[in-house]
Amino acid sequence: MDNTLVSDARPAGSNHLLKILGIGFGVSIVFGVVCLDLFVLGRKEPHLPRPYQAIGYQILPAVVLLIAAVFLVGYVVSNPVNSLYSLAIVAMFYPAYRLLKWVSGGGSVIETA
Repeated sequence: MDNTLVSDARPAGSNHLLKILGIGFGVSIVFGVVCLDLFVLGRKEPHLPRPYQAIGYQILPAVVLLIAAVFLVGYVVSNPVNSLYSLAIVAMFYPAYRLLKWVSGGGSVIETA
């Protein structure tokens, strides 16, 4: 008798749940970096023209940054093995970022006129 269908002890949808949580982990990193970048850019380059307005600037981006940080901490605490895999995947993109920055001349992405 072949028991290949029942050999896996995990619940039926657990792989999909892990994928969804991994995507949520990545999205939280992106939201956190974007909100953090608003503060960094506002402090480093206050004279640059802003073609857009961040709604509720300083309060709403800070709240989103806090929520993203809480989610990331919760994910790491509740699922340390998969969070290490997710962090490894994110870390793999850093050399690509450095390579692209080097190829483009190392200049800033924002052009000042």
